[in-house]
Amino acid sequence: MFSLKQWQANNEWQNWVGYERAQPEQKLMPASVAELQDIIKQARKDKKRVRVTGAAHSFSGCAKPEEIAVSLHHMRGLISVDTEAKLATLHAGTYLHEIGEALKAHGLALENMGDVQAQTIAGAASTATHGTGVTLGSIANQVVGWEWVDGRGELHSHQRGNPQTDIWAMRCMSASACWASLPS
Repeated sequence: MFSLKQWQANNEWQNWVGYERAQPEQKLMPASVAELQDIIKQARKDKKRVRVTGAAHSFSGCAKPEEIAVSLHHMRGLISVDTEAKLATLHAGTYLHEIGEALKAHGLALENMGDVQAQTIAGAASTATHGTGVTLGSIANQVVGWEWVDGRGELHSHQRGNPQTDIWAMRCMSASACWASLPS
């Protein structure tokens, strides 16, 4: 599980199992989309690569930060809820283990949840994390829309089924995720 204390005290980054390690030049924790955009814009100007590391729960090096590591730990929680439409919007840095209680307060729940709940919602959706049940899809299947910050620091949004945006190019979320939820 992600440890803020370890993140701040240690220059080395490693994934949860320790297979992937790096010593990024910077470790940053934006508290807003605007701060994230500023980080991306500055990195572009400085010709530096940015990786959002999430909870570092991937076995692979997909989030290995060689230059700038970004944690969305301060971009967590419920943004809004539409109980009538059964939709909740969450910050991308929200850990899966935080979602149940947040939705329960509004009479909602996720349709399916993975066994390991240490990942962030963005990480779980972008890596095909899944629960169980032959008729239930992955966490990403519950996503109906999302926003992301691109490599130029510009904010974009996508709604599932919108033919004007290419869904396959939007696998990694960096700002917030909108989730379709089912009643508890």
